[in-house]
Amino acid sequence: PAAIRHFARCLKKGGLFAADLSTPKKLKATLGNNQFFRDEGDLVLLWQNRLEADSVVLELTLFEREGALYRRREECQRQYWHAREALADALTAAGLTGEIRPFPGQEEDRWLIVAGKARPGAGGTGVPEGTP
Repeated sequence: PAAIRHFARCLKKGGLFAADLSTPKKLKATLGNNQFFRDEGDLVLLWQNRLEADSVVLELTLFEREGALYRRREECQRQYWHAREALADALTAAGLTGEIRPFPGQEEDRWLIVAGKARPGAGGTGVPEGTP
């Protein structure tokens, strides 16, 4: 929700905000305290997750081939989960109108937020018609 306030402040009147979010179910059940491994030949990924009270911490180690050697890179991410209602409330509080909908084909795992900041004097949602 704090990120929504920030984006709303930066958005011009008539502007559109779109975000693709993992659902709480995906973050807790699918990612959770799990480990993943992928070997793509020139790229090897080791991925370890740690479930916390309001988020999941993702620790990634990548080995990318550079000639006969592999370069090691590490990355750490934190993804917070929010109830759909809390996200909708945050959009409204930030002056945005729109909707949170399931991502096509991944309804259980991802949400798509599409919201806009209305132009002065313009009614409606602020979201252009025909926006998926």
